[in-house]
Order: sequence, then C-alpha cells, then structure tokens
Amino acid sequence: MAGKRSSQLKKIIKRYWRSHLSDDIRFLAAASADDLQRDNLPKPHFHNTFTMSALEDGSLPISFHNGTVILHPGEILIIGHNIPHMVDLAHIDDACYYRTATINENLLDSSLLAKIKEAENTVSKISDKSLWEKFVSEQRNIESGDSYEINAMRHLSETMLSEISKNVLLRFQVSSPYIRQIMRYMEDNYMSSISIEELSKVVNLSPFHFTRLFKQEAGMSPHAYITQLRVNRAQDLILRGESLLGIAYELGFADQSHFSRTFLKLTGVSPVKFNTASKAD
Repeated sequence: MAGKRSSQLKKIIKRYWRSHLSDDIRFLAAASADDLQRDNLPKPHFHNTFTMSALEDGSLPISFHNGTVILHPGEILIIGHNIPHMVDLAHIDDACYYRTATINENLLDSSLLAKIKEAENTVSKISDKSLWEKFVSEQRNIESGDSYEINAMRHLSETMLSEISKNVLLRFQVSSPYIRQIMRYMEDNYMSSISIEELSKVVNLSPFHFTRLFKQEAGMSPHAYITQLRVNRAQDLILRGESLLGIAYELGFADQSHFSRTFLKLTGVSPVKFNTASKAD
C-alpha cells in the first residue's frame, strides 16, 4: 500500500561505478532522500544508449514528454536512445532505491543489434521477477568484486534487450520534419558554439517559433538538448582518461568551471567523482 505523501520534496543521491575489468558496462545506484531545497528540481535528460533500470524498494515515477511510467520492484525499465525523461520527485511517496546499467552496444550480438535498432525510440517495461532478481543480484555481485559476473551481465543484458519489442509502453516520436532535421544537425555539430539564431536559420524559422516548436516536440529546450549531448560525450571522454580542461574546451564550454557545474547539474555528481567512481576490486 502506498505510503502517505511526504511534505518534504525528495532528492536523488547518485553513485556511479564500474567494474575494474571493463568500462563497457556502467552502473548507477541511486536512492531518494528528504530535501527541503526546492530550487534545484531535476530537468529532463537523456542517454545515448539503452538504459536498463530496476527498483529494489519503494516506487519510482519517471516522467516522459508523452506520459509517466511508475516502476516497482520486480520490473525492469528499458529506455531507448536520446529519450528525454526525469524522476518525478514531487510524486515519490516513500524512500526508494534503484539500480541502472548501460552497456556498450558494440558488445552485443549483431543480430540483436539489428533487432533493437527499430526500438531505439521506445520505453519498455518488463515484468519478470526472475530477470529482475538476476539483474539486481548480478550488479551486487559485480560491485562486491565477483569478476565472473561481468559476462553474465552482458548475456543478461542481451536477454532483456531482446524483450523490448514485446513490452513497449511509450514511443518518443518527433513529428515535425524541421525538428528532426535540426536534431540531426545538433548531433553533428554539438561540439561547436551554436546559437538559437543559427539553429533557427537551418530550418528557416524565426528563433521564437523554432524554440517553441522544438520544446513542444522534444520536451526540452534546444539549449538543454545540446548541453545533454555534450555531457553524454564528456562521460565517454572522462573514462578514456582525457583531462577535464581539454574536455571542457573540446565540447564548447566556456571553461573548466562552467563544464564542471553543468556536468554536476545534469548527472548529480562532479566530473572528478564520476572519474573516480568506485571500481569493484
């Protein structure tokens, strides 16, 4: 039974980690906590690969542009590429704890890659207690240093991803050809300094009309979309060992301080903490 709605706004405390054996599978463990600060509400964000999430305790409402999904223990939520979403803190009743994993898709079987390519714009929820238990337990084992679980997690990820098409809840669809065109342009040019005026000229719209249409179609502003593309790329560069200063300038941030503030705001951790994420020994 749902608990009584707390008068305090929740916040999400995140911890990123990965196995010392492989950077190809990344993990996130996150928990809710009471927080009286209401001036730093989460914004929509997205990932550049499929993310697989499982809730251990409580319930977790996640908002998308075209609907809300509530995740419960025993379920696995799979979110496709570049789909804006956010945890709905205002509707978290009780304490919750969840785990998320992302896998380098180059590790996946080629036939599976071809199959899930068509599902990149979907949100799916798998209700399978056995899969859920394996997903949670294997993450725990990897975190505690069990090196044999890395391959097991890869195979389990393939099993879960193969179930996407049968469990679709939502599809993220951009109907405007103008916005589809500009999204492709952003993905090709996000490392450059791009103004709203420049973007609007690409599709021959006024800056006002373009901004309004983009937010209506994508669920976030053009600036937020470009910033998320940069931060997603920054995560890859950090794990490759590139300097934070070099990353900041390569991705078009004003300086390292600006980059660090933006990274913290969108991921919940600083670039330094992300880089030194605990590795299972």
